[in-house]
Amino acid sequence: MLPRTFRFWIAIINSVGYCTAIYFAWHLDPLLPSHVDGPRSHPHALWWLVVALFVFPATYFLLSPRLYRASNRWKFTASCWKFTASWLPLFMFGACASFVGFPPEQPHIGVLISTGSFCAISFFTVLLRLLVGDFRFVNQSCGAVRSAFRTS
Repeated sequence: MLPRTFRFWIAIINSVGYCTAIYFAWHLDPLLPSHVDGPRSHPHALWWLVVALFVFPATYFLLSPRLYRASNRWKFTASCWKFTASWLPLFMFGACASFVGFPPEQPHIGVLISTGSFCAISFFTVLLRLLVGDFRFVNQSCGAVRSAFRTS
């Protein structure tokens, strides 16, 4: 099971990744020449930043235990669902913004690369958390070592 704070931080990573991708596309495109039309401006990109408000709750909700318990009816294992839910909301919102939101460059490669990188960060963070397991034994063994030193 993923703890609440861990789900919160994965949702933060995804939100920051989405905001980073949109913000850099919004502010760097007017400064860089393009092979299509020269420097591009995106006056509607602010609306794509507002969409970032949906990335956080979507990620947090998809990683909730209630949802991946229900995913057993869909023939997903809980671990497979957690791996998929860690990057899926960011990928969906980033792909929509890339393919729809930044003409004339569609898909916007900068947005795709940024969101893809943050998807990989989210995926590998959840992968390491689930593969390494729980670290409670570290505190227990440290407590045993401390008590051994106190008695001697």
